Amino acid sequence: QAGDKELLALLNEGLAIVKANGTYQQLYNQWFDFMQKDQQQNKILSVLLFSSILLLFLLTVLSYLWKKTLTQKISEKTKLILDNQHIYEAFFENTQSANIIYQTTDNGQTFVFKKINKAFENIEGMNRAELIGKAVHEVFKGAESSGIFEYFRNVYRTDQPCDMPTTLFQYNNKEVWRKN
Repeated sequence: QAGDKELLALLNEGLAIVKANGTYQQLYNQWFDFMQKDQQQNKILSVLLFSSILLLFLLTVLSYLWKKTLTQKISEKTKLILDNQHIYEAFFENTQSANIIYQTTDNGQTFVFKKINKAFENIEGMNRAELIGKAVHEVFKGAESSGIFEYFRNVYRTDQPCDMPTTLFQYNNKEVWRKN
């Protein structure tokens, strides 16, 4: 009851005795120690959770920065490739030498015209639009005897450029000297 000083003194004296002889600690350990352990575990879990969230946040930020950097580098490289492509195309188209790009789809047995420049049209008197996609041996009938297709196949197999010496080409009832 509130205000009962005698009862309070008795309780305090009893509490002092059980604390002094270790009974209080035994009872506390038996009935309340788990709460203290739970609090420690909760602190550890809180620290681990906070650390995990912080690590996840840092990884997210780093991933974002990495993606942004990669995107920027890809954009720069793409622009460089496009700029170089325009330079190459302008050079290819406007050079005074006849230039042709061939393509094969049957491992070097047949070569077709892929790209032809203006100089070729002027030198040969042929329209490139009519040649693109056609097989070289069909357009230049008789050119096989010059050995040019062996040079084409060698370039195809080795992926290395090579020069064919100036050679007399006989095709389409024509005879012309060409260097390839």
